[in-house]
Amino acid sequence: MKQLHVIKLYILFIICYACSSGKQNVSNDSSIIIETQVKRSFSLYEKEAELNFERNNYLNYYINQIDTDNFKNSAFKNKLGDSLFNIIFNNNEIEYLKKRENQDDIDVSKLSFNDKIKLITNTKIENENMSFQNDSKTIISLSFPRFTSNKNYCIIAFSHGTRGAMQGGINLYVRDKEDWKFYKTIDSWIE
Repeated sequence: MKQLHVIKLYILFIICYACSSGKQNVSNDSSIIIETQVKRSFSLYEKEAELNFERNNYLNYYINQIDTDNFKNSAFKNKLGDSLFNIIFNNNEIEYLKKRENQDDIDVSKLSFNDKIKLITNTKIENENMSFQNDSKTIISLSFPRFTSNKNYCIIAFSHGTRGAMQGGINLYVRDKEDWKFYKTIDSWIE
């Protein structure tokens, strides 16, 4: 009887560890994607930048607009190719991505950036227009990364620039063995 109890505890421990480890991997992957995206945006301007995470609504809007059966997505399918589009944006994956909408548990204070990049938290961004008044600073806005169910693909919304000269979109990252690589911008806009 004691052995059965010990075995049950051991199995419970393994399950808890696996869940914790999986969550840690997603957090590590999120950090890698965010840091890579910030480097991409920063390299365009290479001057003081303010970073915030204000693009979550844009990413949610984008995901909610994807309809795999809609004619409007034909250009999007052509951009990715039918097979990759069907892997990443099939109906099951779209539902999965939508369910991840409010599951961002990234501690942005643990991210490491260039000394010229200042992290602006939600509490500090209340006067966003004042931040834009200084054209000597670049503004970088990101969403939190959103991973597909197999954790091989990630999309992130971004924007960068100065007031009246912002550009942004959605970038796709692909896991290459253990590394994450930028693959393609799948949506873009210019202000």
